[in-house]
Amino acid sequence: MSQFLFVVDVPPTPPGCTEATYSREYNTFVNDASAILKSVKTYTQIQTNAWLLPAEKTWPDLFRMSQAAEKNDLSYSIILVPDGAQILTPPYKP
Repeated sequence: MSQFLFVVDVPPTPPGCTEATYSREYNTFVNDASAILKSVKTYTQIQTNAWLLPAEKTWPDLFRMSQAAEKNDLSYSIILVPDGAQILTPPYKP
């Protein structure tokens, strides 16, 4: 089954911050994304800022994820991964 890869850019750590932390905007997006993805039964979060969603019946969820990213001024990409394509995730060893 084809899937969509949704990736949002993680903004740099706020200036003057001494801890490894995310910006308020990114944290807000992650909370929004978690609420949106509760309705998607078969999604996979492949890293902190990337999710795979089944292509079937997820247009509304992708639209809502896009809106959440835009609301928080975060850049994002959506890529259609065709059926049968291999997704290589760390640790990848050729």
